[in-house]
Amino acid sequence: MELEIVDKVLKSEHWKDNLSGLKWNKLTEMKLHAKHLHEVRLWRAEDDLVKMKRAKTVNDIMELRKTLTDRMIDTSIVAALRSPEDSRIKEIGFSVPDDMFLNNFGNLFALCFHGNTGAIYPYNVYNLSNSLLQAGGNCYIFTGFSTHYFMIQFGAGTTAPARNNVNIQTAFATAPESGRFQQGPGAYANGVISMGNLIVAGGSGTINEVGMFWYGMYSNNNYDNFMMTRDLVSPGVAFVAGNPLVGTFAINI
Repeated sequence: MELEIVDKVLKSEHWKDNLSGLKWNKLTEMKLHAKHLHEVRLWRAEDDLVKMKRAKTVNDIMELRKTLTDRMIDTSIVAALRSPEDSRIKEIGFSVPDDMFLNNFGNLFALCFHGNTGAIYPYNVYNLSNSLLQAGGNCYIFTGFSTHYFMIQFGAGTTAPARNNVNIQTAFATAPESGRFQQGPGAYANGVISMGNLIVAGGSGTINEVGMFWYGMYSNNNYDNFMMTRDLVSPGVAFVAGNPLVGTFAINI
């Protein structure tokens, strides 16, 4: 019955306005991400088509490549639930269509591609304090060691994401939402990698941004934190102490 209600809501034109009160679970999350991802891809395709038609020279085309739709798109959803005992949605927000992967993600991901002579050294990556670090060697970012993992952080910042972002713009003051928390294991199905986790708020505020971070070894025996994506959340998600806060990401490849 619950899933029939979710399906009916998702068919409506203003579906994002009608999600309050629906129960949050894994299947609901999957359906919401699928719908949101579809809308983001449509928005980007329509926006890029206008830009592509304007490109006349090779230089125009090369410049256009910097801003065109990526084939790999990330989307995120943030939700505040009513209480630890009541998993119904209290507030919910979605990443805005022009959010993007950051330079750190591209640079570290590039380490995975090399010939039998090893990875090219170095690649530039920036930690949370915007300090330049030299990444090189093996493809550390996707190793399964317990010392390498991904995290999520919420924030209140409203500045539009840029590829050179390195941290949440405005962190909250109260733990645990004031810091990064480990996300659960990723899952893959039908071209989409999904991941996320939940914490219980210690204070109150409005979530306007969400970031995905990687903690791990960027070179031999050197570890640090790196932001991989930063998304604005619209509408902002208001919460009070005791509300479970859900942060989820989906990467369409």
